[in-house]
Amino acid sequence: MAAAFKGKSATMMDTAKAERLTGYHKGGISPFGQRKRHPTVIAESVMGEEEVVINGGKRGLMVMLSPTDAVSVLGAITADVCAQE
Repeated sequence: MAAAFKGKSATMMDTAKAERLTGYHKGGISPFGQRKRHPTVIAESVMGEEEVVINGGKRGLMVMLSPTDAVSVLGAITADVCAQE
């Protein structure tokens, strides 16, 4: 993940900070409709799929759309972020 954003390391953000920055609660944090747009990455491995499911902003609310549309709407980048075994 860090490499996707040209960083040295990446960790999960503290819950309270993530909630404050996004306006969403833990379990419902979505890249859609945040108070301020934050950088988003979508795994390259899903780009060949017909649809992806992304959190819609509250627990249990999911948005299904093509990965290409997700990248376009979110201004996301794609990167190889899946662990290799």
